[in-house]
Amino acid sequence: MDSENFSSQVVTNVQSEGVRVMHNFSDEERDMVLQLYERIASWWPQDQKHGNRREDTWISLPRPYITPGGQESAFPELYYWDSYFIVRGLLAQDYITMAKDQIENLLDLVARFGFVPNGNRTFYLTRSQPPLLTAMVKAYYAYTKNRRWLKEAFEWLVTELAYWLQGPHVPRGTLARWFDSGDPGLSGELASEAESGWDFTARFGGDARLWYAVDLNALVYGMMMDLSFFAQELDQSQDVLQYRQQAKVFLDQMNRVLWDHALGQYRDRNFEDHRFSPVSSLASFYPLWTHAATPSQAAMLTAHLGGFERPFGLVATDRVYPSPHPTLAFVQWGDPVVWAPLQLITAEGLKYYGFAAYAQEIAQIYLRLVLRRYRQTGKLYEKYHGDTGTEDVPLERYPNSPFHGWTAGVFAVFAKEMLSVPA
Repeated sequence: MDSENFSSQVVTNVQSEGVRVMHNFSDEERDMVLQLYERIASWWPQDQKHGNRREDTWISLPRPYITPGGQESAFPELYYWDSYFIVRGLLAQDYITMAKDQIENLLDLVARFGFVPNGNRTFYLTRSQPPLLTAMVKAYYAYTKNRRWLKEAFEWLVTELAYWLQGPHVPRGTLARWFDSGDPGLSGELASEAESGWDFTARFGGDARLWYAVDLNALVYGMMMDLSFFAQELDQSQDVLQYRQQAKVFLDQMNRVLWDHALGQYRDRNFEDHRFSPVSSLASFYPLWTHAATPSQAAMLTAHLGGFERPFGLVATDRVYPSPHPTLAFVQWGDPVVWAPLQLITAEGLKYYGFAAYAQEIAQIYLRLVLRRYRQTGKLYEKYHGDTGTEDVPLERYPNSPFHGWTAGVFAVFAKEMLSVPA
């Protein structure tokens, strides 16, 4: 069967599943979801911290910010990619000023350092995290339509895109890799993997510096398309064409290098020996979220999603892979761990390509998971076990302590969208 016919058959097979078996919320469940939604809304103001602290490693921020963990967390810093899911939660619950403060702190960091560090500590200045700032600006702009504010943000978004398209992040040609410039506390391998946000994972065979990463390149493509959209909103026609053309060239390269025709998946690829990573992960679904995939590619990717399904959510990899790091017996970004950001990114990507029932199922399972453990423990957690539905996951470097951040943010987004939560 040729590739075109194969793609058509996959589309037919996925669509023929029709509406997946849904277990809609009872009135009682819906009331409980609404109660937790309202409780989360009460937490955001309490979780907000002020940016000035007298510590040697602290990078002061001009505005209040929300940490990923909330009041009980051991993480007092603002973290980059956590902030996206926090901002989405804030916007879902109409905390517009708080969302703006969170974003403007990140824009301030770009103005000062040329990029967004991993967090607001000097020891994080050797790396960034998944580039989601343009996506935050887009989410805020969609809510406010504040063109004056968008124009002020635009120049710093251009600066951040440049950070990911120059120097050590682009070792050969066009595509990007994760890279840390010299964290004194971690090896180059581990620190570069930490920049990916997947600290730690089996995806890169122990050294993220040798791989073009699917998620990173999908996000870079999304940045280009967002900048084109912003330029259009700002009547900057020359920039519209520039970023649209840049995105087209970049996407062609992504498809040439990262699309595995044999498996019908986007996969991380080693740029030295040109092999695809043997690890199948939810990072493959980022191109759906940034609208980089064709409809046929989306259908082929969706056909693989069953391998990630567990009773209590989607796990980061389709099975348990051995840790490639000698110092770590377990890598937490893998089976059996369910992470909030991957639920949102995968569900929203599926919905964009027409797999709305699948997306709704992912959201429902996550809402039930978080609600169930909240009712049993009175807490939210950073991550959950996909098979048991508890917070008792294999530990890597730190305990799975109570956590608000992206768990609360994703819950709020799913709850508002699916249950028509009133503003």
